[in-house]
Amino acid sequence: MPQFQDFFINQELKETAKEFGWSSESIECSVKIIEADDWGELKQKINKNRESYDILAFRGGDHELNRKAFSTPKMDVVLHPEKGRKDSGMNHVDAERAAENNVAIGFSLQQVPETGKRQSQILTKWRKNLKLCEKYDTPYIITTEAEKKSEIRRPRDLAAVTKSLGSEGNNPVSKYPDEILKKNLKARKNSSNYSGVEVVE
Repeated sequence: MPQFQDFFINQELKETAKEFGWSSESIECSVKIIEADDWGELKQKINKNRESYDILAFRGGDHELNRKAFSTPKMDVVLHPEKGRKDSGMNHVDAERAAENNVAIGFSLQQVPETGKRQSQILTKWRKNLKLCEKYDTPYIITTEAEKKSEIRRPRDLAAVTKSLGSEGNNPVSKYPDEILKKNLKARKNSSNYSGVEVVE
């Protein structure tokens, strides 16, 4: 029986998330989401926080910083590399680097409007990035980044979104997040005294 993992659901929603089919293990792990304006700031925050958190993620958007994060083995996830961009935020070089360093691409439903032209534009960028992930065997995940109950979706619903855009099976809700979690929990062996999602600006 596969475990369905989403690191970015607010821990206060844990019980509801479990009812929807998400593993409590991923919701209870410690997550640090980093925001940075330049490589020096990003590097400093990575080094400061890496050993204290189970999952380290970077809020993407700036292509140069996306690439730096893809090239950093200490990073686990680059969330929405396409955010605020006319392009998809990554290319084949980035996909290769992310694969080499085992950095997952994070697709967040928070970035997708329910309807309209912008929804179509975002999903077009997702389709391009998913194609790169599949081609270069780059890990990827999908999340709701749910902050309230109405934003939680079932694992099969999220998997269906990426399947419709060209992904394979349940990889983004099961295989890849499970691999990240197991690798990091083993490496850190409960070094964190914090659980839930925290953003560092």
